[in-house]
Amino acid sequence: MDCYPMDFLWMRSSTAAVMWATIYFAVHEKHILANHSGNLLYYKRFIDDIFGIWIGNTSNEWSSFCDDINNFGVLTWDIGDNKPSLS
Repeated sequence: MDCYPMDFLWMRSSTAAVMWATIYFAVHEKHILANHSGNLLYYKRFIDDIFGIWIGNTSNEWSSFCDDINNFGVLTWDIGDNKPSLS
C-alpha cells in the first residue's frame, strides 16, 4: 500500500491539479532551460507533454538533458530516442 501526504492527495483530486502540476514543474524547468538552451532550438511543455527540437550534437549532451529532466520529484518522463536530422 502506498502512503502519500494528505497535501499530495488533495492536489491530485483537486480541480486545480493542472495548475499545481504546471507550477510544480516550472520551478525545475527554469534550471533545465538555463543549462540546455544552447542545444534546444524549440521547447514547449503543456502539463505533462514536452515537445522540443534538439540541436545538440553529442550523446553526452542528450544524456545530460534526459537525466536533468528526470531528476526532479517522483515522476519520470518517457523520452523518445534522439533521431538524426534529415540534412
